[in-house]
Amino acid sequence: MSAEVNIRSFNTEDVKELNKIRRSEGVFETILSLKDETVDQTYHYFTGERIHTFIAENKSKHQIIGYIKLVIDEEKRRRHKANISIAIHNDYQGNGVGTKLFNEAVDLAENWLMLRKLELTVLETNKHGIELYKKMGFKVEGISKEDTVVNGRYEDVVFMGMIFNR
Repeated sequence: MSAEVNIRSFNTEDVKELNKIRRSEGVFETILSLKDETVDQTYHYFTGERIHTFIAENKSKHQIIGYIKLVIDEEKRRRHKANISIAIHNDYQGNGVGTKLFNEAVDLAENWLMLRKLELTVLETNKHGIELYKKMGFKVEGISKEDTVVNGRYEDVVFMGMIFNR
């Protein structure tokens, strides 16, 4: 579904809609949350001192259609990097929403937070996600075999990273 998309910062009023996205078909299978994630759990997932989240919103419907979240590492020797997670409502996948979200997150990380590295993990079966991440400049750094259980099956997880050249 193609739509005009607005990218903005997260606010706590977004939590209920984000909870729906995280539990929706086509999304929850590719992220670590479970279909029974509560709104309170979603709130805690998106709030915290080291968390920066951008929201993708369908402009005409004023409906949240996705997010990208950066979490800066807490360890002093690792505060130069952040972990990224992204989810886009199934109806809007493949329409450039992920690219727009990544552009905002990468700009924040590189030019404002002055981070050196971004990291993410992705299920090896999520070929569209891996393709997007490679397009955005991420490189495969490793694979963890039988890392995560999805629908009763063990899935391999791909570790990817992007290092900013300074």
